[in-house]
Amino acid sequence: MHENLKKVIVSCCEDIINTYETQEYLPTHLQIMLCGDPSFTFRDQLLYFKFRPGLRNKLVASFLIRPFFLWQRLTDRNLSRRLNLSSRSCSTFHTFFNDIFILEALLTILTDMPDIVSDDLFNRIYRTSASILKNMIGNLEPYQTDAGEVEIINFFPPNDLHMDPASPIYRQISSWKIDADTDCTYGNLVAFDYFLKLTETNPGGRIKEIPTELVQRIKKAVDNPAFLDLITEFQALPESRHKARLTINGLDPENGGIMTWIGTRENDVDPTVNINVLTSVLRNRARWNLFERPDFLKSLQHTLNMLAGVVLTGMHEKDRTFLYYLPIVFCVKFGRFYHEYDLLNASEKKAFDPNKLIGKMRDEVEKTLLKYAISGRLSKLDNVYIAGALLEINYHGDALANLIAQIGPEPHTGKRDQLTHQYQSYEFFKGKPPFLFIYGSEVTSAGFALRTMIRMAESIKAGTLSTEAVAACSEL
Repeated sequence: MHENLKKVIVSCCEDIINTYETQEYLPTHLQIMLCGDPSFTFRDQLLYFKFRPGLRNKLVASFLIRPFFLWQRLTDRNLSRRLNLSSRSCSTFHTFFNDIFILEALLTILTDMPDIVSDDLFNRIYRTSASILKNMIGNLEPYQTDAGEVEIINFFPPNDLHMDPASPIYRQISSWKIDADTDCTYGNLVAFDYFLKLTETNPGGRIKEIPTELVQRIKKAVDNPAFLDLITEFQALPESRHKARLTINGLDPENGGIMTWIGTRENDVDPTVNINVLTSVLRNRARWNLFERPDFLKSLQHTLNMLAGVVLTGMHEKDRTFLYYLPIVFCVKFGRFYHEYDLLNASEKKAFDPNKLIGKMRDEVEKTLLKYAISGRLSKLDNVYIAGALLEINYHGDALANLIAQIGPEPHTGKRDQLTHQYQSYEFFKGKPPFLFIYGSEVTSAGFALRTMIRMAESIKAGTLSTEAVAACSEL
């Protein structure tokens, strides 16, 4: 492995672990963009008046900021914005949704390339992961499906929110009565799987202390095929008892997509949420007996058809299509999904995707990523996003060398915690209406960078990364 690449991987791991050990949680920052979301139309606002009455006062205020939307449309911005942590409109809190992607990267290091880290750092990562997952378990809530009970989780965890009561939006967030959601729930199940597989293999016997009780509790939560039935219950189909009436992203409300909210909340369909759920299905395919469920696989084709309709028509490049993510992050999450799909054998791929839609989507996503790569207005994290997503979909072409040269760390002292961080806080998630909320943190950026560099290390080992791209590692 290139020595510079190894150093950056270790520094990102240390950044994340130091933050958790100091603060006892991994922070997420939320910034309110008062200029609003230009893709949020008058029709969308009327839908919110009808289906989200608790937000009516805020929606009235949002009408008043519509003149700013023109400015927002004309302003040239990076694909992902850098958060202003000094702003009064920026608050810090905790969500396990943020932890999921960071844990995946950390646990991949311990499972697939443990020799990179020292014994001390190895066990600090393992203890941190166990602590986060223990807290996740403490925030699970039961939900009854037709096939049995499953455990789900909320984006704003009631027992681990960690938001300062003096924050300008604390009262607002703590008063929101939102349901648990499929994005966080199925994301947690991916993290659970990574942790269990690492614990079971225990590479080199390096785990000093295995939390047996926690391991058994995680197994109980994740080894539950009823999670497949939860998906079919919340598919947006004509016969479904749950309806996706909040169609503010232009998608057909009966398109077969998986709805975001688990409960009675008026629902919506976001393509990136669907990709995340399908990634979890593939990751837990053995636990849930996926390929022994022809009924589920048949129903799944509706979701794949919806996603193919989004990608093959170019809708995945439009901000309006996504309620909770940037278009570039959809491409990142598609790459993560494709990586899991590519691990299937030929018969499994045929059963999962008989119409070969995933390959067609992969080609379109590659075109989009290469278009982004030459846009000339990329943030540091955009380069990380694009390089990582291209590697996930098995692209090893000329564009990678320049991207890799741009993804090195930007060490600095955090404005809110005074810790040394490797990357700034960039947007990776958004809350659309009525104002534009953007989410990110230093450790989230480090987590995405870590996953990209894991894929770089794997490509170097496999000999698939070009000489120019390997040489670009000297720029890290």
